[in-house]
Parts: sequence; C-alpha cells; structure tokens
Amino acid sequence: MPHTPGKWKLGQISDTIVTDILPNTSITEIHYYGGGVIAETVHPRDRHLISAAPEMYYALNEVQKYQNGEIHRLDIWELVENALKKAKGEIK
Repeated sequence: MPHTPGKWKLGQISDTIVTDILPNTSITEIHYYGGGVIAETVHPRDRHLISAAPEMYYALNEVQKYQNGEIHRLDIWELVENALKKAKGEIK
C-alpha cells in the first residue's frame, strides 16, 4: 500500500504532521509547518500515533513476512518496539 513518502514527524505547528518528502510543497509551507503537510488539525492525543504510521506499517509487513517464512530477520522485534515507542511519543 503506497503512502506519502518520507519520515512522518510532528510539525512546527502544534496540530500538524509533516514529511520531508512531498512533491509540490512550497517553500512557504516548509518554513511555516516544518515540512510537507500530511495532516492538519490533529488532536494532541493522536499526533504521535499518526506520525508513527509508516514505521508501524513497515514493522507489521515485516512481521507478516516473518510469519509466512519469507524472511528470517533477527531485528524484527526491534522494528516493532521502535514503532510502538514512536506511537507513544517516547522517541521521535
């Protein structure tokens, strides 16, 4: 499933989620929001969860591949742990 590329993060404006990679993002938008806007007017309780969506999606895909025997990654649980930490606001 494709999603907006780049690392999603909290924007400079308190209720935004932004990314560094977003086509057609104006310089004004980047300076004001801190990147290309993914979401705006996000409730404070949801900001970290939404910003962690790409990492959680990637980690779950890796878990599914592991379960299906397609990969044998030793660091798969580290991916899951880091995605959860970001979703909880413990890491950026």
